[in-house]
Amino acid sequence: MTSKRNRKFNLIVDCRPLSNAVAQTALGAGTEIMDNYDDCKKIFLNIDNIHVIRDSLNKVREVLKNGDITTNLYNKELLYKSNWLKHISTILTGVDILVKSMVLNNNHLLIHCSDGWDRTTQISSLVQICLDPYYRTIDGFVILIEKEWLSFGHRFNERCGHLQNETKFHDNIENLNSNQATQAFRQVTNHFKHKKSVKFVSPIFQQFLDCIYQLIRQYPNKFEYNERFLRRLVYHLYSCQYGTFLFDCERERKEHDVETKTRSVWDYFKSRKIEFSNPNYIKEDVNVKVNDNDGDDDQIIYPKVKDVKFWFQLFGKSDGELNYNPYGFENSGGEYVDSNLDSSSSNSAIVY
Repeated sequence: MTSKRNRKFNLIVDCRPLSNAVAQTALGAGTEIMDNYDDCKKIFLNIDNIHVIRDSLNKVREVLKNGDITTNLYNKELLYKSNWLKHISTILTGVDILVKSMVLNNNHLLIHCSDGWDRTTQISSLVQICLDPYYRTIDGFVILIEKEWLSFGHRFNERCGHLQNETKFHDNIENLNSNQATQAFRQVTNHFKHKKSVKFVSPIFQQFLDCIYQLIRQYPNKFEYNERFLRRLVYHLYSCQYGTFLFDCERERKEHDVETKTRSVWDYFKSRKIEFSNPNYIKEDVNVKVNDNDGDDDQIIYPKVKDVKFWFQLFGKSDGELNYNPYGFENSGGEYVDSNLDSSSSNSAIVY
């Protein structure tokens, strides 16, 4: 007889906080009634919505713009109170739970949020990166973004505010000193300033890349692409120099003939592959089958949710300036949920 602990089941993953899902019932969004789903469990990952994430990055920006964060205790506290690292850790906690549920329990996952093109895409992509070393190669990463973000309709134009800001952001990162790099970042984050048109603008893809940055830090030999690859991708997300991230869906890109009228950002990266490659990368055989119920497989990586840091290179600061934390300010997203999903509650996930 199979014990309840080891029994396989389908896992319905709602990326939203439980309170948000309940509140949206009045709008027809709601959430699944589990009495209708045999052999299924549901988990809420408690990932906040686009408005919370936008406000969080705005708070980081304001702290970096307005004061010294190296010696000023108040500014350092404000930086951590932005909750940016907490949001990163919350996402990685959800990814860790789902990777373990698939590897250790052979669970099938159905992942959704409100619309399916923000939190759902983040979680689905990160789970695949952790499970499959192919997506940790440059070629694999390109395919992942094309299928999970572009083909499935992440609204790049709307989220990035491409048509809502007159500021032109030109890349000159190789020649920037620290102050100039900070100014460049400010130009990017101007997309998220408060204005009427900002309602649906949010750094969702940037947050996703920040999560990958954490994984590269934690597993420096597991990724073919390097930190600079991610940082340059953030820049080109907003630069509009290439057609890859223009418009909100495939239909719009086809209507505007993006494929023939613009260049792909991937051509740029592949033409300078050495520059964006990790010299410490240890290539893995992507054709080797992952062993079932073996959580020790070397090809699988598990996010270390307590080990998250500010992406100091992106903000034009030093590691010490942003991440030196002698005061013990909290930066974690919460506790783990047991990998067998028997736990009934957590600060970062709720299981039903």
